[in-house]
Amino acid sequence: GTLRVAACVYIEDDSGRKGFVSGYCSSLAQSTVSAAKWPRGLGTLDLLLMESTYGDRTHRSLDESRAELVAFVRETVEEKRGSVILASFAMGRAQEILSLLLAARQSGELASSVPLHVDGMIKQINPIYRKHASFAVSNAAFNEVSGVAEREEIIFEAQNKPAIIVTTSAMMPGGPVVEYSRQL
Repeated sequence: GTLRVAACVYIEDDSGRKGFVSGYCSSLAQSTVSAAKWPRGLGTLDLLLMESTYGDRTHRSLDESRAELVAFVRETVEEKRGSVILASFAMGRAQEILSLLLAARQSGELASSVPLHVDGMIKQINPIYRKHASFAVSNAAFNEVSGVAEREEIIFEAQNKPAIIVTTSAMMPGGPVVEYSRQL
């Protein structure tokens, strides 16, 4: 099997001690990548070192989380006639969000008439996900923001008409999300 993580290293020294170091991995299947599977044949490890940002939390199911996000977006853009800014990490989360929103459009859960804009480094990561993951989303399914002038135009329009904006960065220290959130 393969382990889907940011990076991992298996180390064995001359005395036979074994270590495995891993970045983030998910035990749940997502729209774009499968659940993590440990490589076979590792045997007993002497050291396991893993990223564990969310390791001490219990999460609701992915289906519940997806339903909550779709309901929030639908309520904001369709009922309240507002705009939604979804700040996301450029790799992984953004592709999951786009897959989710586009699936909701196809099923009729979200109106396809509301423009969907993608900005930031997400635009550079999407082609990589198309090549190496389950991300068969065409660029025609959303608008890739081409630069500052178009971003300003989208901000102006989003102040008067509903829009969905998926942009970097999730921690909001910089990137396009700062300009969107400041003006909207």
